[in-house]
Amino acid sequence: MIQYEHSLPATQGRSQGSRRTLIEEDQLEFHAPEWYPTLVAKAETQPLAAIKSLRSLGIASHTNPWFDHAFGVALLIRQRPHQALRYLSTAQQFFSALGADLHVLHCRRAQLFGRYLLGEGMSLQTAWLELINAYEKVDQPLEAARTQIQRGMHLALNGRKAEALALVNTPALKDCIEHTGSELDQARWRHMCGVVYTYAGMYAQAGAAFSQALPMLIRQRKLPEVVRCLFDRAWLWQRLDLFAAAVSDTQRARQLACKHRLVYLVAACTKNYGLALSRVGRYGDALELLISAQRMYKHLQHPKYVLGCQLNTAIIMHYGGFYQDALAIYKQLELAYAAQNLPAMRMDCQFNQAIVLIDHNTAEHATAAIELLTSIYADVVDLASRNDLADYHYLIALAYSKLGQTAAALEAFDTAVQLFDLCHNEPKAAECRFEIGLVYLEQGHIDRAEHAFTAVETYFASRPHLAWRSAYARARCAMARYQWGVALNAFQQANSLVALLRLSLIDEHTSSQIFMQATAMYAQALELALSQGNIETALSFSEEQRALTLLNSLKRSGLQHRHLLTSALVDTSSTSAHIPSILRSQQRNTLVNRQSQLAAFDLKQFRARCRQRFKRWMALVYLNVQDTLFIISITATDVDVATAPLTASNRDLLEQASSQQHELYMYGGIDNSRLQKISQLLLPPAVQSQLHPDQHLLIVPVGAMHRLAWAALYTDRGRLCQQAYLQIIPSLRLWQVAKPAPPQQHGGLFVGCSLFQDAELEPLDFVSAEWQVLQQQPLPFHALDAQTLSSTQLETLSANGQLSAYRIFHIASHGQLVADSEEQAFIALTADRLRYSDIAQLKLDGMLVILSLCQGAAATVLSGEEIISLNRAFLAAGAAGVIANVWSVDDELQPQMVELLYQCMQEHSDSVIALAHMQRRWLERHADEPAMLQPLIWAGFSFCGFGQ
Repeated sequence: MIQYEHSLPATQGRSQGSRRTLIEEDQLEFHAPEWYPTLVAKAETQPLAAIKSLRSLGIASHTNPWFDHAFGVALLIRQRPHQALRYLSTAQQFFSALGADLHVLHCRRAQLFGRYLLGEGMSLQTAWLELINAYEKVDQPLEAARTQIQRGMHLALNGRKAEALALVNTPALKDCIEHTGSELDQARWRHMCGVVYTYAGMYAQAGAAFSQALPMLIRQRKLPEVVRCLFDRAWLWQRLDLFAAAVSDTQRARQLACKHRLVYLVAACTKNYGLALSRVGRYGDALELLISAQRMYKHLQHPKYVLGCQLNTAIIMHYGGFYQDALAIYKQLELAYAAQNLPAMRMDCQFNQAIVLIDHNTAEHATAAIELLTSIYADVVDLASRNDLADYHYLIALAYSKLGQTAAALEAFDTAVQLFDLCHNEPKAAECRFEIGLVYLEQGHIDRAEHAFTAVETYFASRPHLAWRSAYARARCAMARYQWGVALNAFQQANSLVALLRLSLIDEHTSSQIFMQATAMYAQALELALSQGNIETALSFSEEQRALTLLNSLKRSGLQHRHLLTSALVDTSSTSAHIPSILRSQQRNTLVNRQSQLAAFDLKQFRARCRQRFKRWMALVYLNVQDTLFIISITATDVDVATAPLTASNRDLLEQASSQQHELYMYGGIDNSRLQKISQLLLPPAVQSQLHPDQHLLIVPVGAMHRLAWAALYTDRGRLCQQAYLQIIPSLRLWQVAKPAPPQQHGGLFVGCSLFQDAELEPLDFVSAEWQVLQQQPLPFHALDAQTLSSTQLETLSANGQLSAYRIFHIASHGQLVADSEEQAFIALTADRLRYSDIAQLKLDGMLVILSLCQGAAATVLSGEEIISLNRAFLAAGAAGVIANVWSVDDELQPQMVELLYQCMQEHSDSVIALAHMQRRWLERHADEPAMLQPLIWAGFSFCGFGQ
C-alpha cells in the first residue's frame, strides 16, 4: 500500500534557515545513496530480508533519514507499526529540516498507513484529506491519487460505504491511476474497488475487480497485499453464499500470513476464517478460531477488532440457533460501538438484532424487530449506503410478513427491490422478488405469485445453489391450486436439485449448510406426500437426502471432485475472469454427471435384496416432520406408518437418552421408566407385534436417534436386542446399492495402543488383555507395532492394499469425538493421532471393523442427516460394518465383552447376529447380578453398516 519516489527533486536543493538545526549538511548525503531505492523496493516484497540488509550497512538508527525511512517502510510492510512509526517520524523530521517537502509527505503517508494498521477510526480521514491536498499543492497528482486509494479503503472498512463509493466513482481519480499509474497502482485501485463494491452490495463489480487485482499483485510480488486481496475476496464469497470459496480463500490467506509472520493479517484472517467455517456449520472450530483471534487483537492492542471477534461470535451463536445469547452479545456490542464513536458498526449490531428477532418466528419477536428497525431509520438514512437502506426495507418487510401484514410487507419489499436494483445487487433483488411471490401466495394471489417467481427463474437457474427454489415455487403454486400431483412432481425436482448440489460440495458441513436453506421445502414435501398417503414418495424424498457425503465417499468420485474444486479455488495465480463462474461451471457439470449416476430409491428393489440376504427382516425408517415423528415400517409385503407426537417433553427425553451427559441417569440406574417411555415412543405396538428373535431389524434413525443405545429399548417381550438382530444403516438407498464384501484371504489385524506420548491421555490397561483374547482365537491375528505406528504408515498399508487383505480390523485405544468438528475426532496412536479425515481416506474394501474404544459410535448429527462419527468414517473408507460403543468402555469389563463377542462370531458368520447373541448371552449369564445388567455396561455396542 506504500509507494515512494527514490530521490529528491533537483528544485529542493538545500535546507534553509531553522531547518538546518536538526542535522548538519556535511553529516548527510543530500541525494539518496545507491542502496536506498534497491532496499526500499526490496522492503515492499521481502521486508525481513530488507531489514537484514539494512542492518548490515552498519548505519546507526535515527542518524540518517534514508536509513530510517527505508527501515520504517520495511517494518510497516512486516506489520510492526509501533516500531515503524518511530523510524518514520525521525525520518520526517530530518527531511523537513532539509526542506525535502516531497519526502516529508511520503513519510506522513507511511505514518498514516501505520495508524490505519493500528485501527484508528474516522479521525484519520482528516489527516488523509490534508495529505491529499498537500500532494496536489506540490503538483503530484499521482501521489494524491495513491493516497486516495488508501483513504478509500479506510472509508469502506469503517462503514462509510456511501463516501467510499463516491470516491470510486470519481472519473478524474480513475483516469489518473489508469493513465499515469504503474501496474501496481492499477492493482491497488482495483483491490480498493473490490472492497468498496463488496460493502456496497455491488457483487458482480466486486468480483471482476478482485479477479483483475489479484494476478497483478502476484506479478508484482506484493505478498502482504496478495494476502489482503485474498482475505477481502473471501468476504465477497461469503456475501454471495459461496461458502466453500470463502473458506478456501481465507484459509490460503491465513497460511501465507502465518508463513511470513504478518501479525495483523494473521489476526484478521484467523477472525474471518472462523466466521467462514461457521457458515459451513463448523461451529466448534469457528469459536476456537475467534477466541484465538480475540487474544491476538488484545495483544496487538486493537480494541475495535476485539469487538469484531465478539460480533462474529454472536453471528455464530445466531447460526447455531442460540438466539437469546446472540441478542445479548449484539446489545452489549451496540453500546460498546457507540462508546467508541463507530455509528456504522453500532447500526450493524442493530440490524443483526432485528434479524435474530425475525428468525425467532413468533409474532412477539417480529413486532420487536419492527420497533427496533423503526427506531433507527433516521440513522440508516444518514449513515448507510443505498444498499444498507435496501437491507433495512427488506428486513422490515420480512417482519411484516411474519405478522401476516401482507400489504405492509409488499410495500417494503417493493422499495427494497428498487434500491437493490439501483445498486446492482442482483442476489438480494432476486431474494426479495422470491419473498414477494411467497407473500402473494399467502394472500391467495396465485397469478401474481407466479409472475414474481418467473422474474427470478433465470437468475436462480444460473446459480446451482439457488436452482431448487424455482421448482419449490412451482410446488407451492400447485399446492395453492390443489394440484397435488403437480406439486409432488415439483417437490421431487426441488428435492433432487438440493441433493445433487449437496453431493457436489466438499464435506458434511457444507452439505448440511445447503440443506438448512431447504429445510422448509423438505418438510413441506414430506408432509404433502404423507398427507396424500403416498408413503413410497415420502420415502423417496427422505432417502434422497440421507448420508450424502458418505455416499459420495463410497463412490470415490467425490474425493476427486473435492481436489479439483479446492485447487481451482486456491490457485491465486489464476487469471480467470471470475472465480464464481469457475465454481458455477464445475457445480453445473457435476450436477449433470450425478443426475445420470444416482439411482432413486426403489422399494421393490430394496425388498428383493432383503429377501436375498435374510430369512426374516423388517426395516424401520424414522422421519421428523414439524412436531410429529413418523415411523415407517417395511416388510416383504407391507408398508405401514405410525405417528408419535414430538412434544417438548418427548424431545427432551430423546435428547437425554442420546446424550453422554445423561448416560448414567438414563442407562445406569434402577428406575427404567424413562427408557420405557422412549421405547413406547419409538416402537409402537404394530412394530413390536412383528418382532422375532431371528429377524434382522434394519434401523434408519433420524436426528438424536443416531446416538441412541437401541439394544436397551424395551419391547413387550424383553429388550430389543433379544427380539431382533439390530443393524443401524445410514439409509435404505445406500444399503440397497452397497457392494458385497470381497472374500479376504487373511485373518485379523490388531492395532492396540496402551501408552501415549500425549500426557493428557491415560494408559489403557485393558489393551494387553484384549490382545491375549485375540491370540486365542482360531482366526489368526497380526498386530502392528504400536510404538512405531503412525497415521502415515496406515495410509501406506492402505494404498498398498495390505489393510483390505484382512477380514477384521480390530483397534483398541483412546477415541474422541468433539461435537461439530470432524477435524477433532480421532483415534489415539502412541505418538500420533488417526483423525476422522485420515480414516475416511483408507481403503478397507468390505472389512469388519471393531472399535474397542470410547465414543466409537458416538455421533454429531448435522442438518440433512449428515453424521460425524468415527464409525461413519470407517464406512466411508469402505468397511462393510463397524461394531463400536456409543459410550465410554469399561476398562475392567471390556476384555470380557470382546472375548464373548469373538465366541459368538465363531458360531455365527453374520457379525450382526453375533453381536445380538453377545448381548443376549451377557444378559443370560448375569441374570442374577443386577449391577451387571445395567444397559450402561452392554447396550452401548452397536453394529452400523451394510453387513458382511
